[in-house]
Amino acid sequence: FRHPLSQRKIAKAYTTAGFYLFPSTSYDIQVQHIMKAMIMGAIPITNRNGYSALPETTADFDMGPTIESGSVDAKAWVEKWTEAVVEAASKPAEELAAYRDSMMTYARERFQWKKVANEWAETFRRHIEAGNTSTCGSPTPQVVTRKDPSERPVTGASPPANSDSNSNSDSDSDSDSTEPAEAKSEL
Repeated sequence: FRHPLSQRKIAKAYTTAGFYLFPSTSYDIQVQHIMKAMIMGAIPITNRNGYSALPETTADFDMGPTIESGSVDAKAWVEKWTEAVVEAASKPAEELAAYRDSMMTYARERFQWKKVANEWAETFRRHIEAGNTSTCGSPTPQVVTRKDPSERPVTGASPPANSDSNSNSDSDSDSDSTEPAEAKSEL
């Protein structure tokens, strides 16, 4: 692809592609492109690197070879990956159609925003309830709930958004007028 492409053109490409080829040997942690491809029906053929987000994202639908732990022999890996592409493309059309339908059903259920957001919220809730409230030895900041999302949390760095003050002072104030009266710490 050459940039910029509209979302419509990208969606059409994913929909009409039989496979999504991703021959990277890196430790990818941002794989939204593969989620989109799977949702639209393009079967992934990646490196299935166990140190990346690929196996978790593609589940059992990735037709690529697995990178062995340790150093990677690039030439040998490219040969394995090329063989995997040829093997996938050589499968009977009916088998690929059933595989693709199963993958699309899985991906459309698995990658729903509401489902993913709820999983993250539950993970955070479990850690907080278990007392795991610090990261790398630093205290975790408390969550401040506000009725009006446009209100800023207390930082002391700037006046509140509804302030009539023309001052741009960055100095801390003894007044805690930037904190709404109904703010409270909770998850």
